[in-house]
Amino acid sequence: MPNQMAELQRRSLIEPVPQAADAAPGTQRYRLHPALRAFAAEALAASNGADAAKRRHAEHFHRFIQQHDVTAGSQDLVGRLDALDREIDNLGVALRNAAASGLWEMLRDDALCLGIYFTLRRSAAFATIFFDEIRSAIPVPAPDEAAAAIAAVDLAQAVLHNRYGHYLAAVELARGSLQQAHQDRELALLAQLEIGRAGFFTANYTDAQVSLERALHLAQVGGFAHWECRALGLLGLTLLYAGEHERGVQLSYAALHLSRKQHLALEEGKLLNQLGMIFYYQGRFPAAAQHYEHALRLGRSCGDNGIMIATTISLGAIAQQIGDYPRAT
Repeated sequence: MPNQMAELQRRSLIEPVPQAADAAPGTQRYRLHPALRAFAAEALAASNGADAAKRRHAEHFHRFIQQHDVTAGSQDLVGRLDALDREIDNLGVALRNAAASGLWEMLRDDALCLGIYFTLRRSAAFATIFFDEIRSAIPVPAPDEAAAAIAAVDLAQAVLHNRYGHYLAAVELARGSLQQAHQDRELALLAQLEIGRAGFFTANYTDAQVSLERALHLAQVGGFAHWECRALGLLGLTLLYAGEHERGVQLSYAALHLSRKQHLALEEGKLLNQLGMIFYYQGRFPAAAQHYEHALRLGRSCGDNGIMIATTISLGAIAQQIGDYPRAT
């Protein structure tokens, strides 16, 4: 194990944590190299999981994912993606060693990030195998300080299942993550958010509302503006589908105002798209077009193909209804 850690350090994958003056000999701790921690944060952000502090990395990596077609056959692109995959393989080695060595802080911070990158670049089955391997490396019964690491691994799997439509499995894993999170407020709010998301997509709107309101409270208390915006927007959509139309629109606008106040451009684009959808189904086509146009401009400026595709299709549907609408500039 020491040789493996030395090799990881030599390759700038990990770095030693400064020792306390009274630390016992042979108790050196390690953490991921800052460059790789940033890369892991980018991977997390690309799957809509970055908080405000990670936004700069999130936007960079998000543009990379959205602007490059991995099936295009470009040798330069293939080389870059291969390099990214090699770094992720290295991160996987570091996390396996972290689990085996009891480096719980490293595992907690980066398991979720790495897992979501697997989701983006590999198959769901491969990511699940990786998570199971990391989870099985944590001793049973686990030491108390490992609780947050276990919660992060379980939560990564919950996010994975929510992405692939396995909502009941997502709820089960997220609830397990919530129980393990203890005093870790951010992990707890993320677990509540995933439970709420799964509830929304399975039309369990009452359960979804309860979880999303808890996530919103944790985000507000903890000062997590990005997650507050996400929870508020999804809560608005949930209430709308549950029949509380006026309150649903109010919360959607509240989330939009928060995204502008915190300069969360990607969140703003998604919320504008959400409001456009609301107005479209209410038959308020000019208002829908106005919101879609603004979302389209933001999508272009952020390099978000998802927003651009969704809004372009929606604007086409509006054009069929009313024949014309304001054009994006």
